[in-house]
Order: sequence, then structure tokens, then C-alpha cells
Amino acid sequence: MEGLKFKSGGKTLVLLPTGEVADDGTEKVLGKWRSESKGAEARNRLRYDVGGTEQAALPVKYSFNEHNQIVAVVPGAGDGGADGAPYPFRGRIHINDNHDVVYEVFAKDGTQTSNRITVYGDIAFAEKTNDLMLALTGGGEAVVKGTKGANGISVMMAEKNPIAEFKADDLLRFMAFTNNDFGTGPRTAKKALIEFVGKWDMREKDGDNQLVFVSNIVSSGGKNTVSLAFAGKVQAVTFGFAYFADKDGHNLAFNIKGEHKWNETEARWELSLGHTGKKFKAEFAGSITRKGKYGTFALTGAAKIEHESGKKATLSLEIEGVYTFENNKLVFKVDIQTAGGRVTYDLRLEGKFVYKGDKTLTFQVKFSNKNPSPDFSLAITFQSDGDQLKTDLSIVLGKNKNEFTLEIKFEVRLRWKDGVLIKDPPKLQT
Repeated sequence: MEGLKFKSGGKTLVLLPTGEVADDGTEKVLGKWRSESKGAEARNRLRYDVGGTEQAALPVKYSFNEHNQIVAVVPGAGDGGADGAPYPFRGRIHINDNHDVVYEVFAKDGTQTSNRITVYGDIAFAEKTNDLMLALTGGGEAVVKGTKGANGISVMMAEKNPIAEFKADDLLRFMAFTNNDFGTGPRTAKKALIEFVGKWDMREKDGDNQLVFVSNIVSSGGKNTVSLAFAGKVQAVTFGFAYFADKDGHNLAFNIKGEHKWNETEARWELSLGHTGKKFKAEFAGSITRKGKYGTFALTGAAKIEHESGKKATLSLEIEGVYTFENNKLVFKVDIQTAGGRVTYDLRLEGKFVYKGDKTLTFQVKFSNKNPSPDFSLAITFQSDGDQLKTDLSIVLGKNKNEFTLEIKFEVRLRWKDGVLIKDPPKLQT
């Protein structure tokens, strides 16, 4: 008979895919088996009965084969002898609301049974491959191999949770398939159902920022959570955040929505992670430069994140955006089109315009609790931009173009006051 076999009382019993227990010799069905634990204790054991009488639970070793099928082995074959033969169950992988792996078992002919195999352990994601790793309760490890993208990294998607629950606005999807042999034809792929609802976070670990997904346990009403840790590297980018499966930051795994803004009240940068918007205060060191044509900029450097633990860790930050005058004020924005729609927000920068009669209008950005300085400044408009230079000078000065010459020299402070961006009167220089 086909199934997971073990010794008991001088007989060889078989745990059938249907959830029944049979005698391998007579093929007579003797009872039923299950894998889920009852009560608070979660252990990887197989429980069965014979004639309605509960028998001693069997220890079991789990793994996933190259087809992502659960393979079960009864160590000592149940009677203290050699390990039993491994048996690969046909089926489909599902992560339930309690973050347990629940494997939906299929029969040999391809029909889905009512049987489920529950595997207990702690979930994490592997460095370099991004595969799902399950540290099994009681010891051992099982790895679910994800669907690989062009860079050889398992595909994951960080999305917005469409269902409002527990104030958890983020959804994490892991793409994987189980390929089953039903009959004599090619293997049939069954898509895994692996989704996590929760919120993104970062934690300081060994001097680095570790990306973590804090996922809600639905059965607890959202009161209990499980933290899913990522072993690679996270960076701040234009879209928000980029997670790389390797610590060198070469193999991009997925992007996470986020925003990076200047907080004028605290005179620090504020990074917002995910749709839930977990906020981090940061100190920034780097540069802001015009990127090619008029109206585009690049903000490049490192953000030193301050964590709740009080420890700090540095994060690479690279943002590209646009600058424009709105209501006579200079505004810096991220404005990009993505597959999921348009992403736009104001970086809320403030600082000081400086023009020295040298045919270049610059803007010194305030990036710390110190006054704006040339150390962090952007050349907004050049003489080569033609009439745009006279136009911008006119906007900053609040004068008509015929009221001044290009030899004028001045400074104008642009700052936030009570949540409103205001422009101070020009300070003319001789």
C-alpha cells in the first residue's frame, strides 16, 4: 500500500494520504491519523488510533523535496529500529492564520482529500536565495523553495493589505509551487498559499538594520504576533525601500513602499516604512545634486537610523526626484510611475536660496539642526538654462524680470513655520 509506513506490535501499518490507518499486509483500514496538536502544545507528532483506541504518538521528521512536496519519515520506524522509508505526500503548501505550515494532501489520482499535515516551526527567509526556511519545533529544518525570478532569487511581493484588520496595512506574498505526479503525465503544479498580514519594521542587529515583518496571529485577535526575519540587506530608495537577498546589496528581492521626509519640528529626517507607515528618525550625511536636466535632483548618502532600543545603525539612501516652484515656493518631490500606480510625496525640504551674481542660483538645504550651508546645496538653475534663470530669480525675489539684473546678489530663507512653508524677504548684498 502507498503511504507512510511504520512498525507497531509486529505489524507494518500505513498512514494513507486520505487520513486513514491501514494494515500493510491485509490492507484493512484500522483507524485514522492526524498531525495537528490539540491544546497549547505544538509538537511535530503523528497521532493515530486503532479501532477507536488512541495509540502512542509517533515522532516524525519533515522535509521538502525538490518538488516542494512534504516528505515524512518515522524515525526508528516506530519500534526503535532503523528509520522508516521516506514518503513524499502529494499536495499543496498553505500557511495558516497561526503561521503553521498546513499541507493540503492530494490522492494519487489528483483529487484533494480532507486530510491536512500541520508542520510546526519558526519561519525565516534565507540569505542569498530568499527561500522560506522553517526551523522545525523539536529540531531540524525544512526549506520551501520559492519561484525564482530572473536573478535567481525567490519571488516575494510587498503589497497593501486589502482587508482592514488589526491596523495592519501590509501584506507579504511568497511565491511557490508544489509539483505533483498524478498518473503518468507531466507533473501538475499546485500554487502555494503563503501570505502574511502585518507591518514592516527594522531592528538593529550587530550594527546593521535588519528587515522584519511583524505578522499578526489572526486567532489571537491581533494581540499576538510573529516576527519574520530577513537575513539580507535593506536600503532606502526612491520608491521607499529595497530589500536585497545578499548582504552586499546586489540581488534585489523586492521593494517596499515608503517615504523619506524632513521633519522640521525635530530637525531630523523621518523615514516611513510600508503601507502601515512605521516611522524612524534619522540623521543624514551625503549630498544633493542636480541630475541632468533642470528640475531633477538626486539625494545620495547614508541615514543613521535611531531604533527604539536606543541603538543606531546606518542605512544607504538614494532618492531621485523633481523640484519645482509652487506658489512661489521651491518644492522637492518624489514623483514616479510604478506598475501599481503613481507614487508622489513632498520631501518637505527647507533651506536658503543663494545667488552671488555668478549666473547660478543655488539652494542650501537644511539637513540637520544647524543652519543651511554650502556643504549641502543644490545648483537649481544655470545660465545655460536660458530664460529659466531670470524666471527663477524673479520668483525668489518677488520682482518682475525688468526690475533687476543678473549681477544682483542676495540670500532668501525658505522655512517651515507652524506647518506652513514661508519665504523670508530677500537680503540683498553688495
